[in-house]
Amino acid sequence: MSTTTSPDPPQPLSHAYNHPTLTPRLSLPLPVRLFTTCTASFLIGAGLGGSLAGSTTALRFRAENAHRQPQSAKGWYFYHKTKNYQVAWGAIKGGIKGGARLAAWVAAFVVCEDAVDRLRGRVDAVGSVVAGLAGAGAVGVAYRLTHGTFVRTAKKGLLAGLAYGLVQDFVRGSRGQGAGVFEYVGWKGRTPLFEVTKISAEEEERRIREAQEGKGRKDTGAGNEVE
Repeated sequence: MSTTTSPDPPQPLSHAYNHPTLTPRLSLPLPVRLFTTCTASFLIGAGLGGSLAGSTTALRFRAENAHRQPQSAKGWYFYHKTKNYQVAWGAIKGGIKGGARLAAWVAAFVVCEDAVDRLRGRVDAVGSVVAGLAGAGAVGVAYRLTHGTFVRTAKKGLLAGLAYGLVQDFVRGSRGQGAGVFEYVGWKGRTPLFEVTKISAEEEERRIREAQEGKGRKDTGAGNEVE
């Protein structure tokens, strides 16, 4: 009676990510990568948004009070005090809005990039390009850009995604995690660490085997001489 063996169950993608060509981007799992990129983008957006909002608030305050300039030192003191309060409050609100907006767009980019990697079963610059184009399209729809501006935004998203993806592929190839799209032009990158370990182990076994065989031949020759 013949027995049939059932095929191995499909491995989850988390297991596939242990392969050198499917290791997580930036060597970080998606939750950690998402938290890191969102935090960094929030800080950058908060700095830029706060600076822009503070300058805008200062100009608005000067314009609104241009017809009622203070006439005394005490009046100028309260004028600048009120202005500084409003500028600080405007910078805080603008920084929070700018940081949250940029963090949301970056989070969407990272999630889209990871989704493309999972669907394709491969990590390379293609996922970054698709995420860049998708983000540019979402920006165009959300802000109702004109046709010309929409096309320019799409080009910028394409170039940004391509540059970001190529840099990642180069770094991953240098670390032995798969060279991504560079593999199509013949560059395989650095030899993965697990292959180096495997080669080293096989070389060590070969040396031990040769040493044992040499010792065995030497013992056999010594025995023949004694006889």
